Amino acid sequence: MKEKARHILCLAFLKSGEKNMEKILIYQVKEKEAVKQLLAPMKIRLEEIEATDLRQSIGDLAEEKRTYSQHHLPAAHHRRALWYSAV
Repeated sequence: MKEKARHILCLAFLKSGEKNMEKILIYQVKEKEAVKQLLAPMKIRLEEIEATDLRQSIGDLAEEKRTYSQHHLPAAHHRRALWYSAV
């Protein structure tokens, strides 16, 4: 029996001036396009990544937040969602 892939969405909300990520939500989603539509009004970027790169990508988010904070960019630039599928 062939297993269906599970879709996981990891949202990392970053705020300017804070040392850590405010919140990370990880949950299963069935339809990537539906999630993109939900995130669009909140100006959260959705990116597809490899499941093996999830930890590195979260670390990259934290590093980018530090860089953005130094340049005082608007909070919308700090929001990004990572999407990957796992079997």
